[in-house]
Amino acid sequence: SKASKGRSNETDEAAAVKKEGREETAGEVEGKTSMVMAAKEARGGGNEGQGGGGGGGGGGAENEEEDEMAVLERNLLEANLPSHVSKIVMRDLKRLKVTPNGSPEHSTLRNYLETVADLPWNLNGNIDRKFNGSSDGSSNGTSLPSTDDAASSDGDGEDVAGWLKDAVRATQDSLAADATAAAVSSVEPTDSTDSTESAGSAGVLGAPPLSSLDVDDVAAVLDRDHHGLEVVKRRIVEYVAVGALKDALNGPILCLVGPPGVGKTSLGQSIATALQRKFTRLSLGGVHDEAEIRGHRRTYVGAMPGALIQAVRRAGSRDAVILLDEVDKLGNGLNRRGGDPAAALLEVLDPEQNSTFTDHYLNLPFDLSSIVFVATANNLETIPAPLLDRMEIIELPGYTRDEKVAIGTDYIVPRQLERHGLTPSELSIPPSTLHHLASCHTMEAGVRQLEQRIAALCRSVAVDVAAWRRSTAKNSGEGARVEGGVS
Repeated sequence: SKASKGRSNETDEAAAVKKEGREETAGEVEGKTSMVMAAKEARGGGNEGQGGGGGGGGGGAENEEEDEMAVLERNLLEANLPSHVSKIVMRDLKRLKVTPNGSPEHSTLRNYLETVADLPWNLNGNIDRKFNGSSDGSSNGTSLPSTDDAASSDGDGEDVAGWLKDAVRATQDSLAADATAAAVSSVEPTDSTDSTESAGSAGVLGAPPLSSLDVDDVAAVLDRDHHGLEVVKRRIVEYVAVGALKDALNGPILCLVGPPGVGKTSLGQSIATALQRKFTRLSLGGVHDEAEIRGHRRTYVGAMPGALIQAVRRAGSRDAVILLDEVDKLGNGLNRRGGDPAAALLEVLDPEQNSTFTDHYLNLPFDLSSIVFVATANNLETIPAPLLDRMEIIELPGYTRDEKVAIGTDYIVPRQLERHGLTPSELSIPPSTLHHLASCHTMEAGVRQLEQRIAALCRSVAVDVAAWRRSTAKNSGEGARVEGGVS
């Protein structure tokens, strides 16, 4: 019938439409697939051109990994590790070599060994690697054996300490020969009295012995950097004098107590300068966990050394001056799972115990007995009694009005003029102005507010000076163009 023929025609048309759709979809998929394959072939050809035949990229990565491993091994050899530490470290290094690069243990072991290599394990700091050899591993008359040869003799690493000591002894002999040759040729030594954070006064061979320090020079440094504070400076000179007689600064820990702005932190820097040692500052304000002082165990993800070991690592010397700033603002460890950070400092500040300080991350004893610790605080009431018992309190009183004027004239005004790009001829602040600022615009025992007021004056004058310099430069330029015949 006509109805059945119509239905059959509709069915045929629907089948034709579905067939065309399937063909179009297959064509699109085939086109996209060919494009993807062409892009892959192009990338593969580029890698072959760069790597020299397909495997060049992987070979370059492997070579780079081998070079980094050789650098790490050389740094560990040059770190002059103690015998009991070298056994453990060389065993971990051997295990690192057979650990796959992509495993989490590889990155953990590598970070750990890099930290160990960066720490100063001897009093003179790690031997300067530029004397031991170049970056390609060649040595200056001293050959360092491979850890594979050293550790393959027995399992406990007894031979490691022997050949490591021989290598260090040969390197020290080479350094001594270089120093003797330099003395014979009358080479003028470089000035190394700067004691800024992480870069102090000690050279490659560390700070000079305490017995060679002149007490008068120490007093001169303190007088140069600080006005007044005669009692405080006298106590510091006595502290250094006793250390010079004993050739060791293992006395009580000095704790400078006073209001803000009286110069506690700068006194710590002056002590480092007088002792010709490196200086670094460790801020303890807000520290509320014992792990922040002693470090995290390596079993935790993202473990890292404690703040104290990191400070020693920054200083790069085992006889540096470390300022424990704001020791009175340590977080209270009561009712906390992380423990009391003040209790962690008890071992650090005890001269009888800090020679074997063990950080949780390192899990190795580290000698802190040669480090000079200086603490600062604003209030003694918040310091725990056991911690306070290990420190000698030196109180810094506030400055009088005349002392503030003298400090402003000798220290603050020249420093602020330099910071704001001004010259004494462009801004001169007489003592009468400083006396007015100290009397009417500051209400503190220190000089921090006085320095803020002087900085405000410098900023106000800097606006006028900048406009004057600009107009002067513009007028001089126009005059030069007129003289040159330019209209």
